[in-house]
Amino acid sequence: MKAKKAFSDIPDRKELWVACSGGGDSVALSYLTKYFAEKKFKGILYFDHKQREESVLKEELSLVKSLSGFLGVEFLKGELKNASKSMSEEMLRKERYSFFESFAHDNEIMILLGHNLDDRIETFMFNLMRGTGLKGLLSIREKRGVYFRPLLGVSRDQIRIFLRENSIKYLQDASNKWLHYKRNKIREVLMPVFGEISGRDYRLFFLRLFDSLQLDSESLQESDEKILNEVAWPSPEGYTIDLKAFDLIPEHSKRRILRIASLRSGYLSLDGCQTERLLSLTNRSSGNKLNCGGLKAFRRDGVLYIEKKQGTQWK
Repeated sequence: MKAKKAFSDIPDRKELWVACSGGGDSVALSYLTKYFAEKKFKGILYFDHKQREESVLKEELSLVKSLSGFLGVEFLKGELKNASKSMSEEMLRKERYSFFESFAHDNEIMILLGHNLDDRIETFMFNLMRGTGLKGLLSIREKRGVYFRPLLGVSRDQIRIFLRENSIKYLQDASNKWLHYKRNKIREVLMPVFGEISGRDYRLFFLRLFDSLQLDSESLQESDEKILNEVAWPSPEGYTIDLKAFDLIPEHSKRRILRIASLRSGYLSLDGCQTERLLSLTNRSSGNKLNCGGLKAFRRDGVLYIEKKQGTQWK
């Protein structure tokens, strides 16, 4: 499997923890982590969104706990506080990642996630339909902040073959088939048609596309970081941007510059609303404070301060 090379690329960290739901991808990742990175593999993380029926939750917990015991690693469970059945997929995802990131920052670890090549392609299609830019087309990244995804070059079919050949038990999530979720509709309806039209394994096409997009992104990133370093600097109050100098930046670069500054301040990803609100804050005719989805910033005396997220070290 291509995962072997990916494990060799994992940045040197004190410990590795696998986020595991009991599904095929994260169970396979747990076994592969034990095989390829046994000395660094410390434990398995499980997050309860408080959305499952009690019987399903019990089955998941039982499998993941048994898995951690079998592999000889620790088990840690997190859970959603003040849960509501009306919470969206995106809200649940943010709560889960918030738990992971708090745990990672507190313990200086790296968290491995089980996203595979099919997940990356489906996310590409999802972002494309939302009218995304280059960042969204790149879809899921192998390395981002405290996260690493060793299976990103491996297809879902290859993972299932690995599980079957090694008689490894995992759970099937019935909600993955519910077509009222857009991502599921992309997986179950759109991608089979795409494969039929292409007449071959379309995943190879996407692998080449992602490589090409990555090169373009790296070139832009280098240019943007150079610009950012000329107009901004870290300070005790937050990442600091000189707005007089920022105004001279080409309009098409400003959003990317703000996202990089936010990343350096500890915010791993800004959504479109947060980016636009932050851009608006650079305009002297708008308000002078922002608190949007956890992102905090303020403007004072011609300077924009993006407040450092707790636990973040300046880069």
